[in-house]
Amino acid sequence: MDTTTSENKRGPWSAEEKQYIAEKAANMTAVEIAAHLKRNPEAVANYIKKNHASSFTETARSAEYDIKNSPVWKDLETQFTKDELNMFLFHWGRIISQFRDDVYPTEEMQVIDTIKLEILMNRALGQQQKCMDDIRGIEAQLLWERAQESRNVAEIANLERQIGILRAAQESLNTDFQNMLKKKNEILKEMKATRDARIKHLESNKNNVYALLKQIVENKEMRIRMGVDMEKMRLAANAEYERLSEYYVYDNGEADQPFLTPENVLDE
Repeated sequence: MDTTTSENKRGPWSAEEKQYIAEKAANMTAVEIAAHLKRNPEAVANYIKKNHASSFTETARSAEYDIKNSPVWKDLETQFTKDELNMFLFHWGRIISQFRDDVYPTEEMQVIDTIKLEILMNRALGQQQKCMDDIRGIEAQLLWERAQESRNVAEIANLERQIGILRAAQESLNTDFQNMLKKKNEILKEMKATRDARIKHLESNKNNVYALLKQIVENKEMRIRMGVDMEKMRLAANAEYERLSEYYVYDNGEADQPFLTPENVLDE
């Protein structure tokens, strides 16, 4: 999908844009950076890949270390083969790098479930392929048996039964694959909606802060009222500081000065 709009800037990267990308590449996605800079997300992603690829690698390595040292990994080791675990780490590192470590615990669970489904889908496809290979082999054997002058009826029936079982298994695997694909897409859709809502909330907060600052600048009475309140708070804080710095008689009858800061020590 072409994400370029008439509002997106074109042309060479400015020094300010390069600096912003360098500062944010490790914490923001290309889409978020592009929205701030009003640039094409694909152009931003390509720039990051070309100039800041090491940050992706480092984030992926960090993510791999974190998952391997979590209780989740022990469960994964009992559920998947060594090759499947390597595939899990591959997807985990890429997804966490994409999110730039901005992942809530609930989102981590969604990512884990998504990768599990991806592995199970691949396993189902592999088993489907094995069924197809077995069916072809048995069908060839069946053709040979039927071509014989003296047919072995029992063997032919046995081969036909095996083919029927394999085709039923193949159909079951295909159904499982489709169900897992649907579930995976639902998780990804839910995760995207959650993250989009969070980003929208953050953007809304930014706008609220901007609106407040604008109101302070434009409203003289508001500035005066806030100034008076701040001065009252300053005077109250100073008065309390002086009170707490005075000598205090403790329950044992001894009088001493509470030590707040070096500056509050009274000269004897």
